[in-house]
Amino acid sequence: MPTILIVDDDARCREPVARMLRTDGYDVIRVANGREALDAMDEQPINLIVLDQLMPEMDGLMFLEELRQARDLSNVPVIMVSGLNDDQTIERAQALGVKEFLIKSRFSITDLRDQIKWLLSPAPVDNAATENPMTCA
Repeated sequence: MPTILIVDDDARCREPVARMLRTDGYDVIRVANGREALDAMDEQPINLIVLDQLMPEMDGLMFLEELRQARDLSNVPVIMVSGLNDDQTIERAQALGVKEFLIKSRFSITDLRDQIKWLLSPAPVDNAATENPMTCA
């Protein structure tokens, strides 16, 4: 089963996502910032990253910059989740290889599940509308 790295300093966001992914059968690694994420990636291969932007020590964009300098990120899909939705942050994230950018107040945990399934599947899956909004914004 694929391994998913969740990088978020807020346990109220990180833990529900981790539970949902474990229930779906994924292996899950949880860390609180970009520095811990880099360390975790040295320990085992990662198939997908769910990445918060605003974190202490090393934020999401700094993590991506360092990861791109040190390793080949092109084959690891990244979903960035953030309370920020300014164009500059989104454009910078996309330039650093982010496949999906989700605003915390505008998506549900089921939306995230659908994006993960879509990014990890060889063929796209149906992304139906959902109703369980995230409450960790």
